[in-house]
Amino acid sequence: MKYFFLFSFFFPLLSASVFGQLLSPNQLDTVKKYTNIQAALKVDSLQVYKLDFKNKNLRELPGEITKFKNLQYLDISKNHFKKFPEIICQLENLQVLYVSRNKFDSLPDCICNLKNLWKLDLNNTNVYELPKNIDKLKNLYTLDLWGTHIADFPDNIQYLKETLKFIDLRVVAINEKEQVRLKSLLPNTTIYFSKSCNCGY
Repeated sequence: MKYFFLFSFFFPLLSASVFGQLLSPNQLDTVKKYTNIQAALKVDSLQVYKLDFKNKNLRELPGEITKFKNLQYLDISKNHFKKFPEIICQLENLQVLYVSRNKFDSLPDCICNLKNLWKLDLNNTNVYELPKNIDKLKNLYTLDLWGTHIADFPDNIQYLKETLKFIDLRVVAINEKEQVRLKSLLPNTTIYFSKSCNCGY
């Protein structure tokens, strides 16, 4: 919630939806939320902006999710995904994505097709690296990597230095050298670290 107010200054950078107007962060915070696919399918698909499937014991996402062309918020945290659901990559108007507390250990390159994504929450997943084309997420504003296994970052993350304002890297084993490097790549970003480790990588 605290990021919504701050992010409102950067919202004009987002691309216009081909199906409808992207919601502002404040609008997205208050719009109707659907917590199951059956309820969402009963309304006009273009009026479904927000799905919250948190803690639903899901192992895969229903294919019908692609019907929601204006979907801009998706929460699938606290489920049982062992692989990142690549169907998410088809949700081109997605702005906010929570996938925390799942078991997958990698992200597909196609996640970087989500040009309007400004919040990505991966905390407590087993992810050990970011996609090599992370720089395509031109609107990424906050990145939560708390408790992941990421040890280093691709050089091209530096191209996000004007938009990426927050990274949470607490409870992540990153050595001091990599911490210094990341801060030099992203001088305008607030980065939260735990105490650096004596890791050898």
